[in-house]
Amino acid sequence: MNPNKSFYLQKQVRDNTEDLQHELRDLMNWEKDMKKKEKELKNQISITDQILPTIRSKKNKKTESKVKEDKRDIKRIKSFDYESWNKFDVEKACKELDDDEETDESFEGPLSKEELLKSHDLAIEHKEKGNQFVKQENWAEAIACYTEAVKAFPYDAVFYANRALCQLKLNKFYFAETDCTRALQIDESYIKAYHRRAIARMETKQYKEATEDIAKLLELEPSNKQANLLLTEIEKRIECSKPVIIKSDNNKKSVDTDKNTRDPRIPDWLPEKDDVKVVDPIEKLPYLKSKVMLTQVPVKLFDFYSMKEIDSTLVTPENNKQIMPEEKVTVTSTSLERESEQKQIPPPPKTSVQFMTDWKADTSSEFRYDYLKQIPAEQIPQIFKESLDSDPLTEVITILKTEFLTKANPIYPYLKSLTKVKRFRALVMFISDKEKEGLRELLDHCQRIENIPEEEINLLHGMYEL
Repeated sequence: MNPNKSFYLQKQVRDNTEDLQHELRDLMNWEKDMKKKEKELKNQISITDQILPTIRSKKNKKTESKVKEDKRDIKRIKSFDYESWNKFDVEKACKELDDDEETDESFEGPLSKEELLKSHDLAIEHKEKGNQFVKQENWAEAIACYTEAVKAFPYDAVFYANRALCQLKLNKFYFAETDCTRALQIDESYIKAYHRRAIARMETKQYKEATEDIAKLLELEPSNKQANLLLTEIEKRIECSKPVIIKSDNNKKSVDTDKNTRDPRIPDWLPEKDDVKVVDPIEKLPYLKSKVMLTQVPVKLFDFYSMKEIDSTLVTPENNKQIMPEEKVTVTSTSLERESEQKQIPPPPKTSVQFMTDWKADTSSEFRYDYLKQIPAEQIPQIFKESLDSDPLTEVITILKTEFLTKANPIYPYLKSLTKVKRFRALVMFISDKEKEGLRELLDHCQRIENIPEEEINLLHGMYEL
């Protein structure tokens, strides 16, 4: 084996191992933080009671120096030392990480009233910015502002309820339901939170839960007209969701009203199994079918914009396509405006949240090609930072192959910039063999057509683990 290649493989194994260890540590820290936040929300009391939440205070410099010295004393296992890796105790390492987090929590102290008010004022500033974006109907930016408000002060129900409103506008009903639930954990009498959660649950067909939210809302405010209208809408949807119960036996229709007997073809795991009936198709015997000759219905052709009838002689039988007269070939200003509205591309994103919102707004290849083409390749690491997932990565690579390659646009700058995104090596592990084959074609195109040096191509081969 080539010594350079052997060295590269060893380095690659070591890097992958480090990435996995970082991912494991991040997951454990995230779980710890979630448990801590949940505990704080349950024990939270109003600010006037002066029972203040706890945060981490600054650590003692001596303890930090000791931790650093302990980390330096740890001997790292080399990537090619397979015997040591076989003896490595993963459970013991995880337990040591838990112990380290518990020691970190020992430095927690009470938050003073002045610091609490300061963080609340900062959260209010973010909320006011979010309100301005709401007036502009810029829901994605408003969500980002309310998220910052929640990070600064996660004890105000208004922040969660406002973010839930924006989630509803973007049809993210499950996220909206979660935010409303958090708001109600802080304030059980928050009417807007009940109303918005009822809407989210209605849209996700949780009619029973939505009705309970409306009942609680009307209990707090009986004269709420919006709640009564929403309750009427929920009842309509429940009525429309009921199936039509029609059965046929020997060409005789009958309505099945027996709710105690259930068709054996309905599975037990179906939640609505007791309210669902199977509608059997009606099959007529050949001698019962109609023997009347079908009549020919005349069809008239109209121009969509002028609403004038088109001469049927202009339709050729060979291709059955409409041949427009010369006066109809002219393009009107209204049609140009409609085409421009359909092809309107959002501006280049500044954050990963804005990118994902625009990216999912239209899944067509033409839209994603125009949207990605306007983003400078060197700005991709700044846009995503640590927020790039495996699905958007594979979708971007697909657009590079299907659109950029066929339209002769530069591909190499995008492939290189993607490798500079943080945690890129961990994302590469989820790329399938079929997608890697497409990456090989792209890199081959970069070398032959874009005249990229072979050394750069080999480097990308290694980064993408091809």
